[in-house]
Amino acid sequence: MKEKGRQLMPKGLMYELTKFYYDTAQAVHPGALDALMRFAPVSQVLYGTDYPFSPGADENEGLGGYKFSAQD
Repeated sequence: MKEKGRQLMPKGLMYELTKFYYDTAQAVHPGALDALMRFAPVSQVLYGTDYPFSPGADENEGLGGYKFSAQD
């Protein structure tokens, strides 16, 4: 299996994970955002709310309190 994985992902799993898109729905606390931003470029992070299960105000507050730059 390891050889098959190397054939499918010659640059490794972490490289492949940077190509996925990730939404922030219900994951806007500092721990979740820190973990995500350690490997995912900001270009791959999408705004998500899970409305109506989670209000957009909670999402906005969590994202606003994180250390994103104005450019991000």
